[in-house]
Amino acid sequence: MSSEKTIKQQSELLPYAFMFFAASLLITGYRVYFHNQALQIPLIHLLNDPTLYPRDPFAATLPYYASFTWRLAAWCARIVPLEPLLLVFYLIERFMAIYAAGNLARVLAPKSRFAVTGAMAFFAMNPTPIIGGGTLVMPYFEQTGLAVGFFLFAMAAFYSKRPIAWALWLAAGFNCNSMYGVYALTYFGAAFILDPDYRRDMKRWLIPLGLFAILALPSVILSAAVMRQGHVDKALWFAAARARIPHHIFPSIWPTIKFTRFAVFLAVSVIVSALRLRTSGAWLSRHSLIWAGVGVTWVAFAIIAEAVHSPAMMILQPARSTDLWYSFGVVALLAAACVAAEDNPRQRIFIAFALVPWFVFWPGSHMGWYLLAGFAVLAWNPIWSRISKGGSQIWAVRLVIVLVFISAVFALNDRVENMDGLKPALYASPGCSMRQICDWAMNHTSRETTFLIDPTWGEFRGLSRRPAFVTWKDGSALLWNRPFAAPWVERLQALGCNIITLKIPSSQFDRLLQNRYDSMTDSDALRLAHRYNLQFWIVKSDHESHLPTVFRNHYFKILKLG
Repeated sequence: MSSEKTIKQQSELLPYAFMFFAASLLITGYRVYFHNQALQIPLIHLLNDPTLYPRDPFAATLPYYASFTWRLAAWCARIVPLEPLLLVFYLIERFMAIYAAGNLARVLAPKSRFAVTGAMAFFAMNPTPIIGGGTLVMPYFEQTGLAVGFFLFAMAAFYSKRPIAWALWLAAGFNCNSMYGVYALTYFGAAFILDPDYRRDMKRWLIPLGLFAILALPSVILSAAVMRQGHVDKALWFAAARARIPHHIFPSIWPTIKFTRFAVFLAVSVIVSALRLRTSGAWLSRHSLIWAGVGVTWVAFAIIAEAVHSPAMMILQPARSTDLWYSFGVVALLAAACVAAEDNPRQRIFIAFALVPWFVFWPGSHMGWYLLAGFAVLAWNPIWSRISKGGSQIWAVRLVIVLVFISAVFALNDRVENMDGLKPALYASPGCSMRQICDWAMNHTSRETTFLIDPTWGEFRGLSRRPAFVTWKDGSALLWNRPFAAPWVERLQALGCNIITLKIPSSQFDRLLQNRYDSMTDSDALRLAHRYNLQFWIVKSDHESHLPTVFRNHYFKILKLG
């Protein structure tokens, strides 16, 4: 099966990209003030007004958050309202990732529209990294997802031998997320060193490499501040990190099934590469093996970092480097498998290899089963013979598009049922009652006013622009400000939750903290108010208290402390 024409121009990708982009929005929807934005939106506010969040230990860590994405967002937020701005950034991020994946497939397999659409379909269907708790696609704007799109463009530039473009895309990704930038340098560095063609062409790459170094220097300086911190109680940090962020940096407690899925993807990548080493696509096979080797090395580094209890090594979150291997490895696998099947219609086994990513990244998901059914139809002898003899990939491409949209409809239906409506399924944001509480806090209190809030309520700082006593989400700052372990653990202990002595899974702390908070009495709250200079206490509207109520709505009320 051969293509009617080679995909030479990037503009030819646009129709496919827009279709998969639309399907992707249905699959994930959009959220704001969600997940890591509980950390990032307060940073935007703080950059625009450094007087915010006084005496808030968490806010004091935010200047160490080493991403220029949020510096740019803060500047734009002076001109454009924040929520529309984040939505626009999210749409750009999502479209760019899908388009960049197709562009990389175009470079690796220019004659295979099947590979191009398969790569776009993979990113459109919300893949979840296997180990390390990393990021490929998220339902909200986030700097790592944006960086992945830039690095996909850098990969395409690298393999199409465009050094200047490679340097620019790499620098853009590095400035979004310098940690992922370091990962990318190791992958590209290994590919450059181990490929004699790149070594012979070294002079062409020296000036672009210098250009990258200049463009990335601001992020290097910003990131260096993370390493130059004061005294850190390593034992306390290790215990706190084990409770809060084990999914990122503690391989010893990750489920065995995750390593099994990782091993399956690794094995299939190696097998396909080995089978293609003696063909015209041998160069792609060699580079697939190089990227796989670097990814495995980073995982080994993660295991060693935990074993030696080294915070300096662990905050690199080594296993998350596999996100870049997945990004290249999946596209390379699809390219190699599709080209092999198209060149020799008898080698339909490669279609089965191309299916593997859908089952290691979405185990048990209906999306994987739909694609399996579709590819089974494609590989069925009468259909395959007709396609291969006709010399057209258009039916295979259409099949992929239809399957992705079927998956999108089912994914949207699931969210509609779980979120009680179409609107929150497509655009989820904090509810009216929560916004009313935060609006009151912002409009009726001074900037120094500190609130005692439900520790599972991560949105409060971003919505109210006021300090909060402590939240569970605050513990993410352990990754960029290790001394923060002391005040964070102390404040959780003050709420009655000693995360150092409690031996429970990290996923259970949210429920435990909420139960402890809901059971607090007036005397408990007043004790904390006296110790930490707290002024107001936010509780559920039916919470029993003799303290004066200054504001209430259907779900919450604000009590005055003292």
